[in-house]
Amino acid sequence: MGKRLLAGIMALFLLISSGCGAAEVSDDGAVNPDLARGNKWLDSDLIGSVSEGDEIRPQDDFAASANKEWITTSGIRNRYFDQITMIVDEKKVALLDDDSLTGKGALELKKYASLAGDWEARNKDGVEPLRPYLEAIEDISDLNSLYSWITDPVKNPLGLGIVSVDMSSAGLRAYPDEYSVYYSQPDFSLGAPDNYVNLTNDYEAKEIADQKTTYILSRLGYGDEEIGKILKENYDMEKKLAKCIPPDNDDDDAELEMTDPYEDVIAAAGSYPLDEYMRSRGYENIKHMLGEKRYLKKASKLCTEGNVQKMKSMFIVGYVLGTGRYLDREAYDKFKEIDKSRTTQEIPEYEDETAKENSILTGYIGDSALVAAMDELYLDKYIEPESADELIQMTKDIIDTYRTEIFPNEEWLSEDGKKKCLDKLDAIVLNVIYPDFSGVDYTDLNIVSKEDGGSFLEAEFESDRFLSRRLGEKAGGKYDRSLWFPFDTANSTTITNATYSPRNNSINIYAGILEDPAYHPGMSKEELLSGIGAIVGHEITHGFDTSGVRYDKNGMRDNWLPEEDQQAFNDKADNVASYYSKIEPYKASGSYDGDNVKAEATADMGGLRVTLKMASHIDGFDYDSYFRHYALLWAAQYSLRHEEYYFKDDEHPIGYLRVNIGLQQFDEFMDTYDIKSGDGMYLEEKKRISVW
Repeated sequence: MGKRLLAGIMALFLLISSGCGAAEVSDDGAVNPDLARGNKWLDSDLIGSVSEGDEIRPQDDFAASANKEWITTSGIRNRYFDQITMIVDEKKVALLDDDSLTGKGALELKKYASLAGDWEARNKDGVEPLRPYLEAIEDISDLNSLYSWITDPVKNPLGLGIVSVDMSSAGLRAYPDEYSVYYSQPDFSLGAPDNYVNLTNDYEAKEIADQKTTYILSRLGYGDEEIGKILKENYDMEKKLAKCIPPDNDDDDAELEMTDPYEDVIAAAGSYPLDEYMRSRGYENIKHMLGEKRYLKKASKLCTEGNVQKMKSMFIVGYVLGTGRYLDREAYDKFKEIDKSRTTQEIPEYEDETAKENSILTGYIGDSALVAAMDELYLDKYIEPESADELIQMTKDIIDTYRTEIFPNEEWLSEDGKKKCLDKLDAIVLNVIYPDFSGVDYTDLNIVSKEDGGSFLEAEFESDRFLSRRLGEKAGGKYDRSLWFPFDTANSTTITNATYSPRNNSINIYAGILEDPAYHPGMSKEELLSGIGAIVGHEITHGFDTSGVRYDKNGMRDNWLPEEDQQAFNDKADNVASYYSKIEPYKASGSYDGDNVKAEATADMGGLRVTLKMASHIDGFDYDSYFRHYALLWAAQYSLRHEEYYFKDDEHPIGYLRVNIGLQQFDEFMDTYDIKSGDGMYLEEKKRISVW
């Protein structure tokens, strides 16, 4: 991830290993405090930057001052917020040992998890569970048998082919009440199609694909010459398919031009068995498909007897790359090692071995069809209905504050712009904690347990087939913007997050975030507003950030703000980017890419503004408690390497800047700590950058 970082990090490593820089970073990742000094504040996220004896005034560096006790006593080498994920993972793993949990979903979940977590059995199987699937590909002899393999969900459970079918695009202007299933080119082994334009042997993505493929196939007995031939044929075929892809069209109406009746798309596929493929994967009642017919027409013409061997090689590589993490521990670790060796800025893994293993196991479940079973069991076991009621009411209060105190008082908005903001606000769908489990039925999921000779790879393939059928059923129904689909692995309620979806104009508050410091039952009103309250306000603000303003109240791509308001908004967003672009968070880091973080920074400040508005109506509100708890929410202790990743690649500002820059926008903060000109936290009003 983040190729652009490689040169900078390598230079940094050279500096650290040279004589003059050897003392900058210690063996435990602690830095010389001088290295943590940015151009205004201390990067208190860095291990070693703050010591117990340091005197840091809140007026000068609030994040370092407020979080000093946590930094020097907690012993955590991560973000405090990230501890929530480990707590939630531990709770999920505990569910798997709870014999009181019964029912078909619980049964299949436990069988799946038992196979996933039994490394002894997986190690005994080695890579052999993959062999019959590669043999089925090797047995393909002509175009007819190739098509037969593509459309067979038993032999081809990953659904590989020249077309990849992704979930569905919903609520398009042309068909607002229907789903349109999205189709495109397959997932190429080198990622983006542009990577095939000037393909060379030392290309990073190619080295990764080569190493992984060679590793697995060698263990299965393939010779070097045979592996080299498979890889060459794979890249040759993928390059041909990449040439069939039309240039990107970022026009607002492009999706309308690319949406066609199902029958028209099937016709464009020519002799390629797209209809049989769709039906075999459960997509039986869909009416429209969204994608490039131009790609489909060209790609289908490549399906010739002369290209059968190259397509076979492409599918072999696809199965190797798609299954390595589901084989034995050696393969799992080897794939991680290959990724890490070529991507030196990858975030370090958990230091705690139990937490690491919990993360691996729950990660498997979260990516599978068993996600709905785990989520439902988790909610029943750990979440009190009163918590949901409290959060729903709080979210409604936040929206009402936007309605009555934020948008009506924005001087840069025209009256028409205010009305349109209120219209979008009132249309936001609230998804709080509970997905819709009413349609969850695991009757047709039958995982073979390890006691009956099952393997984890087979369990994963059975899960894939089941999930495809559920997605197909959904795509064949009526579009419902308010539906929280329980099999949507990206929206599992046990992930530690809250999100805003511009395509649905909805916010999701997930059960996996309901731990300290974000939330716990009975927390004070100050902690509630500065914890989960500021997070929810952040997500609502995303509906009105640089991305959100491109989608209307129904989730359609549309420039819905009046032109003069849009220009005023752009100017304010550019101010956010410009402010961050002047920040150097730690010594020799270089300046921020303000455009990369302006949307998240805007949302941070929006979450603070709306909750501070709410606080102004609470008698005796303790602002000091509010601000300190907000600072704790983003407290972190990272190595320099870890911090560099967040600085360069993450779209969120790094933690201490989320605190210091966010808080210095507000009079309530300045007044609470009597901050004056000359103090490090001072920012005169005319230079403040909050958008809302």
